[in-house]
Amino acid sequence: MPIKKYLVGGAVRDTLLGLTVTERDWLVVGSSPQELINQGFIQVGKQFPVFLHPETKEEYALARIESKQGHGYQGFKFDFNPAITLEQDLKRRDLTINAMAMNDKNQLSDPYGGFKDLNERTLRHVSQAFTEDPLRVIRTARFHARFFYLGFKIAEETMQLMHAMVASHELDHLSKERIWLEWQKAMLTNNPEVFFEDLKQLQALPMAIAALPTEPLARIARLTTEPDIRLTIYLAQLSDLSILAQLKAPNYLLRQIKQFKQEYLHLNIHMHHQAHTILELFKRTDAFRRTQEFINLLNCYSTLTEDTTNTKLWCTILEQMTQIKLPDSMLKEKNTAKIQNYFETKRLELITKVLNS
Repeated sequence: MPIKKYLVGGAVRDTLLGLTVTERDWLVVGSSPQELINQGFIQVGKQFPVFLHPETKEEYALARIESKQGHGYQGFKFDFNPAITLEQDLKRRDLTINAMAMNDKNQLSDPYGGFKDLNERTLRHVSQAFTEDPLRVIRTARFHARFFYLGFKIAEETMQLMHAMVASHELDHLSKERIWLEWQKAMLTNNPEVFFEDLKQLQALPMAIAALPTEPLARIARLTTEPDIRLTIYLAQLSDLSILAQLKAPNYLLRQIKQFKQEYLHLNIHMHHQAHTILELFKRTDAFRRTQEFINLLNCYSTLTEDTTNTKLWCTILEQMTQIKLPDSMLKEKNTAKIQNYFETKRLELITKVLNS
């Protein structure tokens, strides 16, 4: 017997907005884990049953309701018995525009006014259950940043709920890793500055980051769509980089932000009048071992200054340096200092030659 399934969430929303749908999530009503397993679905969910379709590998979740049992976004108890209805499942979702469903005949189920809010370009919470998940404060700011270019705004009553949630310190129970994931997604949007403006207004940002102006981020976003470059250029403006310890960003990105702040002026190759200052920069940034990270620094510089010739010159020098080899007469040399001196001399000669040319 075919399962009763509905397309839900972002796929429905984006279809109605005329946007490209990148992934589809399905909701199954009136079924059980064993029934799906019997039909070949693969269970992958831990807290509650989520299954992968045996052929399409799209996600299928059983309709469920949840009750708050603890702090944070993980403090929930789930009930996914077959009697739970589509309307009950949709009611637990964050925003009305994400609480619509379509059956296999493309008929829309919209019990909470999502279609109206979609047309009115409004981000509105579905129910008071919104307040039970602190992550929704950050997610709503991200959705605002994502759809700002379409004219979306956050409903006043939803903004009031978000203020109350921040004031309750419930966001303190969110993991840094989960917050960072939302930051990354926000950096992919057309208007990442809106994300920061919302969180700043809600007083939901670390003080040092909240003190940063958002106008530069809007300009940076127009220069590049690469989230790591956007974040590096923006967060390098921090007066105190110790704030980065509060972010659960990847280590390579933390290094990149710190190095870009420290080395920004030195990344203009035309400011170097002597070969040894260029070589020292390569050493400070560990460019010979972490070559891609150094290139990322250059990409940040060229994005901000819109000077690509500078990056090409640095890369030319770096590439030619990697081709320097010990001569046959030194292959058995055991004197480390002598070997290092050889490479130092050759590298300085190469830099001087490229600069002069």
